[in-house]
Formats: sequence, structure tokens, C-alpha cells
Amino acid sequence: MAKRSDIPIEERDYSHIYFVCSALLAVATFWAVIDMIWVRSPWQRTQREFNRIEKEDLQAKLNAEVEKLTNGESKDQYASLLASLQEARAGMKSPEYQQALQDSAKVALEIQQAVQQYRFAKSEADAEYYLYKEAQYHNDEPAQEKHGKNVERLTGEYTEWKSKWDAAEEKKRDVQARLAGFRQQMTDIHGQLAALTKERDELQFRIDRVDERPIKIQQVVMPEF
Repeated sequence: MAKRSDIPIEERDYSHIYFVCSALLAVATFWAVIDMIWVRSPWQRTQREFNRIEKEDLQAKLNAEVEKLTNGESKDQYASLLASLQEARAGMKSPEYQQALQDSAKVALEIQQAVQQYRFAKSEADAEYYLYKEAQYHNDEPAQEKHGKNVERLTGEYTEWKSKWDAAEEKKRDVQARLAGFRQQMTDIHGQLAALTKERDELQFRIDRVDERPIKIQQVVMPEF
């Protein structure tokens, strides 16, 4: 059998050495992971257990609160509010509400048109008034008469458009009051439901926060060591 020193380097077999080293590395890595997540991190297990206990306690309270709303002392009030809410939602789809929405869009267009026409006529009237005063200064009677009539005509126009604007604003207030009646009913019911289910909603929120709470990884240094 040839001595190892007689075998060329490129022909020597190191597979068994690589295997042993790989096995040792794998064992060391596995142990490091176990040491980190289990042996040296007991607080993580404590946190998980604490979260579980806290969630079970909150869930029990939530179940009791739901039971109170569905079968307990608040049953009738809760059912009545839900029925009122359904009724209010149906009202938002009613012909009356839809007509109020259409009227709101229509009156908004009327206001826009009246404002534009008023401002245009007022601007024209101001320009004609300037020309009228200039003709008056120069004693130009024909021009004075011409621009005076224009001022009178345009003043009548913008006054009429201002009246239409004011009337449209009044219609807008009426339509908004009609819409507010439907919406206020919905707002009031939501407010009453929120007050009645406040405890239930807060408990559900706390349960969700427990589920989202991350497990903290921390190091504690003891001065004695």
C-alpha cells in the first residue's frame, strides 16, 4: 500500500474530513439555535404564556358582553337600535332622499349660473358707469345719455341676477335641511349603538392588540456575573 505522502496532492481523498467538519458545524449551528430560542430565552415562553392567559381572560369578558347584548339585559335596546339602523339605511335609498340629492345638485347649478351672470353684469355696469362719468366730465351729452342707459339696463340685470342668487341660496338651505334630517337620524343611531357596544368594542380591540403583540427578545445583564 502506497504511503499517503507518495500520493499526489490532487489525487488525495479528503471527503471523510469534510464530512466530519460539516457534521460538527451542523451540530454546532443546531445547538446555537436551540440555545438562543429555548435555553437562554425563557422570557419568550413566559411572554407567550402571559399573552395566552390575558387573551383568554379578555375573550371570556367579551363573550359575556356579547351575551348581554344578544340575550341579556341590553337585548331589547340593542335589537331596537339595529332595527332602527336598518330603517335609516333604507331611508337613505328612499325616493325622498334621492329626490333631495337631485334637488341639491340642481340648486348648486342654479347658484353657479346666477353668481356668474351677476358678476358679469356688475362688471359691465361698473365699466359703463365709468364711461358715463367720463362723458359727464367732458360734457358729451350723446355719450352721457348712451352710457347712462347702459348703466340703468345693466343695473337692472345684475339686480335681477342677485335676486335669483338669493332665491337659489334659500332653496339650497331648504334642501340641506331635508338631507340633514335623513343623515342626522343615521348619526344619532350610530352614536347610541357606539355607546351601547363601547365595552364590547374595547375588549375586541384589546384582543386584537394581544394577537399583534410581538414577542420581545432582550438581553439582561446581571452585575454579579
